[in-house]
Amino acid sequence: MTDNQRTYESTFAVQQYTALTELQPPERTILGMVLPRLTGSRVLDLGVGGGRTTVEFAQHAASYLGVDYSAGMIEACRARFADKPWQFQVADARDLPFDDASFDFVLFSYNGIDAVPHEDRRRVLGQTYRVLREGGLFAFSSHNLAHAPALLSLGPTLHPRAVLRYLWFRRANPPLREIRKRDWVVLRDRGLRGSVESYYVSRDEQLRQLTAAGFGHVQVFQLDGDVAPLGATDPWLYYLCVRE
Repeated sequence: MTDNQRTYESTFAVQQYTALTELQPPERTILGMVLPRLTGSRVLDLGVGGGRTTVEFAQHAASYLGVDYSAGMIEACRARFADKPWQFQVADARDLPFDDASFDFVLFSYNGIDAVPHEDRRRVLGQTYRVLREGGLFAFSSHNLAHAPALLSLGPTLHPRAVLRYLWFRRANPPLREIRKRDWVVLRDRGLRGSVESYYVSRDEQLRQLTAAGFGHVQVFQLDGDVAPLGATDPWLYYLCVRE
């Protein structure tokens, strides 16, 4: 079990994710775009967490399956939706136990794909491609490398505790001059008390990875739900693409 997975198994993380109930603006944008195709569809919700996205996407589908590699998250979802027909299962996105072309729509929200190392990221994309039918849709979010300078800055505060946290944060991550040379990097950000290492990727590199995996017709959205302009520096971006 990786350190990230141990964190997501923790009671603290499960409680944090179970408390979340609202879709993010780009998720609402994507839901509005795909809604006509969700009716009667088979939906796979990867990294379902505490079920934040479940209601909005499951209620339109013929079948809904939420999966997570955290058993604690799946237990929380089963308890939360005990009166619903929706299914939840422990599974790892790097090795999905489902037949080819089993789903019409796959969602991997809240940067869940960023919890795995670089070499495993391609496995996730490959597995997603495999279980989607031809023409199926894949929506996911990923940390934006263009946000790294802001992430690694101290900001206006000079409170001693904030400065100490900042110094720890900078020591836990590569120097910014090195990050600027990369297409992707793994950073220890400030989520879940700084206990998670997350993959940050440039938009161009993410598009290259999707093309290599067989996805096309990619649309990119920023955190306010609008189409992301080139050079967007939002903390993360959402991608909607088609399995070709």
